[in-house]
Amino acid sequence: MGERSGIGLVELSMLEALDSLGARADRRPRRSVRVLQAVDTQIGLAPGYAYQLLVDLAQPWTLALPLVDGVGNFGSRGNDPPANYRYTETRLSRAGEVALAAERGTLAPVPIGLINGNTHREGLRPPFAPDRVIKALRQVIRHPRVSDGELTEIIGPPDFLTGCLPQARTGARSSSRTRRLISAPTMSCPELPSGPAIIIGPGIIRSSARMRGSRWRM
Repeated sequence: MGERSGIGLVELSMLEALDSLGARADRRPRRSVRVLQAVDTQIGLAPGYAYQLLVDLAQPWTLALPLVDGVGNFGSRGNDPPANYRYTETRLSRAGEVALAAERGTLAPVPIGLINGNTHREGLRPPFAPDRVIKALRQVIRHPRVSDGELTEIIGPPDFLTGCLPQARTGARSSSRTRRLISAPTMSCPELPSGPAIIIGPGIIRSSARMRGSRWRM
C-alpha cells in the first residue's frame, strides 16, 4: 500500500492515470475507457478487472472518502450494476488529489487508507469514522506522548457504511494484540406489511405485526 496515504497500489495507479490524463477535480472528466487503457499500460491490469476497482473508488456508499468523481451510472446501493466503462466518465475527487499529493511528498501523510479500509474488497483492514481519526491525529499533535490505548479509544470500533455492528471486547481492541473481529449485519423494519416470508441473505424473516419498528440482527 502507499506509505503516505495507506491506499492500495492498484488504486494509486488509477489515480496516477487520471492525473496523467488531466482529469483533475476542477477539470472535465475523461472517459473511463481511456483511464483503464492508461492503467493497463502502467501495470498490465486488464480493463475488465480494473473497472470494478474504479467503480469502488467512485461509490460514496462503498468508501467514506471516494477518491474518484464518477459521471454516469455507477450502480446503486442495491444490486443495480454500473454501466459499461465505455459509457461512464471519471476524474479525481478532492480526496484523490490529496492522496496523490501525499504520496508525492508535496503534502503531509494522510490517513485515507485507515478511514476507507479495504473490507469492501474482502480485505482485512476495516474502515473507521473520519471524524474520530482526525480527532486522534489532533491528539497526537497536541500530546505526542499519548498512549496507544488512548488513541484506540478515541478512534473507536470500525465504522461500516453498510451498518454492520462490530463485536469485540474493548480491552482486546486496546491490548495491541491481534483479535478476531466479528461484524453483525443489522436491518430496520419500520413498516413491514403482513404477508409471506421475506428472505434476506441466508436467513428467513417472517413478516408479522410484531416486527414493525424493530431492529433485527441476522
